[in-house]
Amino acid sequence: FEHPIAPNKRVSRIIAMSQEIKIETVPFDARFPNQNMARACWQYWVEYHRCLNKNNQDASQCIMKKKNYSSMCPDEWVERWEGQLEAGINLHPFELKKDS
Repeated sequence: FEHPIAPNKRVSRIIAMSQEIKIETVPFDARFPNQNMARACWQYWVEYHRCLNKNNQDASQCIMKKKNYSSMCPDEWVERWEGQLEAGINLHPFELKKDS
């Protein structure tokens, strides 16, 4: 019995499918060598918002910082922090001050 897809075509299809999937993790950061990553999560979120403020809310300049905190932080934490920031609660006074 011959398979309807020749072996070389199957292999190239599998290779093409595997090339579409891109898994990324946050690169090593010497500031956070321990396994408890809560502090790193917070710091990446702060750095993202600092980047937004520095770049006049232009998110295209801060994509990597957003990927970092998005991959590490639980959604519940981010939603709570974003809600507090929108409500005017100053979570990190020197880092996240919004320009009025």
